[in-house]
Amino acid sequence: MYRCVPLFATIVILTSVLATTPARAANPDLEAWTSGAMATRVDRGSSEFRFNVGGGLGFGTDYHGSDNYDIHFLPLVDIEWRGAYFLSTQRGLGLNLIRRRQTKAGPRITRAAGRKKSLNTDLPDTIDLDPSYELGLFAEHFSGAWRFDADIKYGLNSAGHHGVIASAGVALGGRLSELSSLIIGGRIHYANADYMVANYGVPSSYTPTGGLRDIAAYASLVYSVTDQIYLSIDGRGEMLMEQVTLSPIVKADAQYFVGTVLGIHF
Repeated sequence: MYRCVPLFATIVILTSVLATTPARAANPDLEAWTSGAMATRVDRGSSEFRFNVGGGLGFGTDYHGSDNYDIHFLPLVDIEWRGAYFLSTQRGLGLNLIRRRQTKAGPRITRAAGRKKSLNTDLPDTIDLDPSYELGLFAEHFSGAWRFDADIKYGLNSAGHHGVIASAGVALGGRLSELSSLIIGGRIHYANADYMVANYGVPSSYTPTGGLRDIAAYASLVYSVTDQIYLSIDGRGEMLMEQVTLSPIVKADAQYFVGTVLGIHF
């Protein structure tokens, strides 16, 4: 176990740097965009630590609601200790308080990236949105090939967002071959007025209320290159709901993403 300590320290430092680096925009949404890379795991036997490290590229909007697409770097560092505590660029910092074979649930802290109004000419009437840490609860349950999950997050930074956003999702996964798996799923997001105003409000002209933010569908193909190395390919589409689409900064009702991550489990 002691051989893992230097590597563990290195990865913790890398995760901290990634978590505190200012974002160009409200995207990338690493939790959604790297979900395929987190879809499968390798049994590490008696090891107390599990690592999932990788990186890739994605093609998505420069902010939620934009019609301008950019290439985004997708880092992935996920560390889990004894199946209980985790530190991750995808899941945040948290605890599997309930950790049964088919059910996991507990508290976590995540980070919502900020958005600079100088990023896009469609944002001049907004104010800068600072990054915000979010305190939340999550739950996931597996039943055969089906996966059900839900979470709720509360923003802790009033200069970022001081609102509440919740999601619920369902997915169906299975093997296509000995080396590849396919996961197909859907998700909805609901946000309160404070979240909506921070992310889609325009002080001079539009104040949204709380409501359904979007409905999304996605597919992830995961290919095992070796027992430890994998490649994930992800695609997703979102349909934004009325309280979002009425905002002057929202230029496209539909949002799309494609990306890939190459990673290793150890």
